[in-house]
Amino acid sequence: MRAAASSTAVAISNMWAGIDPVADYKTLHSAPLLWEFASAAGFDTAYWTSQNLLFGNARLYVQDLPIAHFISGSTLAPDSDTLTGASDEDLTRYVIGEWALLKEPFFAVVHFSNIHRPRRVDPARAPFQPQEDVSGRLLAGRNHYANAVYLSDLATAELVKHVRSTPSGARTVIVYTSDHAESLAEHNNEIEHSSTVFDEEVHVPMWIDAPPELLTENEKSALRSKRDTYLVQYDLAPTVLDLLGVWNAPEVEPYRRAMLGRPLTRPDVFDKPVPLTNVSWVWEYRLPNWGMILGSRKVIALANDDRYRCYDLAKDPSEETDLGESACADLVGAARARFQILPRDMPGHIRSRPDIWGRAP
Repeated sequence: MRAAASSTAVAISNMWAGIDPVADYKTLHSAPLLWEFASAAGFDTAYWTSQNLLFGNARLYVQDLPIAHFISGSTLAPDSDTLTGASDEDLTRYVIGEWALLKEPFFAVVHFSNIHRPRRVDPARAPFQPQEDVSGRLLAGRNHYANAVYLSDLATAELVKHVRSTPSGARTVIVYTSDHAESLAEHNNEIEHSSTVFDEEVHVPMWIDAPPELLTENEKSALRSKRDTYLVQYDLAPTVLDLLGVWNAPEVEPYRRAMLGRPLTRPDVFDKPVPLTNVSWVWEYRLPNWGMILGSRKVIALANDDRYRCYDLAKDPSEETDLGESACADLVGAARARFQILPRDMPGHIRSRPDIWGRAP
């Protein structure tokens, strides 16, 4: 699956709400998030994260949500690193301790963060060698990243094992993904993520695991049919809403119309170009870039590009060959209509172009 952005804040704004990250300030900050839908439908709710929500004032995005069970990295470990957060293992232990407190039906999110720079690695559990916290261009740096992923995977596995061992866990659908990927300098990217929307920064894992009786045969068939389909995370919010049983609720209809994806549990696929961007009204990287994606075809423009680049991920997964604008004319047209300007033509911040991004209050 492709994330819609290469940074956490922009990615979660559409993962949790399903809306266009290029929306205006009011829309992005007023769209209901998944916990609000779940709470309104009578679900118990939880958000447990090892991320330090002091970074970027991220706590402001979630502090007023109807969440009954909550912990963040800054509370779990007050001295935790601002970027890496508290230990993912500690978060898993906390969630295991709280799991029995959830009242069915429930909607819970567990959000790990230790893969973020400067990364958390345990030398005693680091199978990829040699490893050192150096540039991703070097083998040791790539192994350092792999060992951070390995350690976080262990925390995830421990949690999944516990959940599946409980009575409520036997009635729980698990949806797993990442908010963005990570560059190891494949395109001379400036940092590990946020700087571009090349595939190394937005191509993420995604899977759904459900006890057999929890999904209908039609839902299973729809999911299996999309195994090799090029999908974008705009589909995640609709999928969760469908799993919660509220996707077709009349009360959801006004919000459903604003979403860019479709439930993966339904046979249809959202077949229109959707935006990729590293800037929005919830987060703004200093070198803007954006584009559009539809299926395996993708156009992007970096901060200094004078035109859009076109790639076919099916034939060129490493995005080494720019096919030129003519090969993606429909996507280029959609990008120009949506963004109106190239990233290089945006002076300063997005607030300088209220004709495109709207005004902040």
